[in-house]
Amino acid sequence: MAVLSIESELQDWSAFYSAVAGIAGVLVGLLFVALALSPRIMSDSSPPGLRIWCSETFHGLMLMLTFSLLFLIPDPSGPGLGIPIAAVSLLGLRQVWLDMRSLRTDPDPRWSKNHAGLKRFSYIIAAYVAACAIGCSLILDQSTLIDWMVLPIFLLLINSAINCWSILKEVGNLPT
Repeated sequence: MAVLSIESELQDWSAFYSAVAGIAGVLVGLLFVALALSPRIMSDSSPPGLRIWCSETFHGLMLMLTFSLLFLIPDPSGPGLGIPIAAVSLLGLRQVWLDMRSLRTDPDPRWSKNHAGLKRFSYIIAAYVAACAIGCSLILDQSTLIDWMVLPIFLLLINSAINCWSILKEVGNLPT
């Protein structure tokens, strides 16, 4: 079996990653609409639960967009793709961990009870872990896992779509 280059592995995926970039842009717009309806959600004085949820959703969308744009770069190299994928995934995991610690201070038990953050952010955590593994394989110039990049993309897409809808519902239920 011949070993394919990174570029040849990605060649058939360009339409997919272009579509994903467009979808990420639309969902970012939906999230901004939700936040524009109630901008006080993002203030430091608001309870951390909904604010962190919005932040994690935004980060997930930006990650989905970043991954898509990385895979649209002409003539990519394994390390050229792998290093940013692994780096943003590790930084994302760190941020989720910090956010879950902050959720413990929320007065709303939906956020502060045991493992509430883990349940809310399980899709994004799984996406970060999968992307980190794929990024590490690309750093080593191994293209065998590159097709698996669909897993973190779909996890981020599912997470973002569910969260955007739920955030809109939460914003609608906020007292005026």
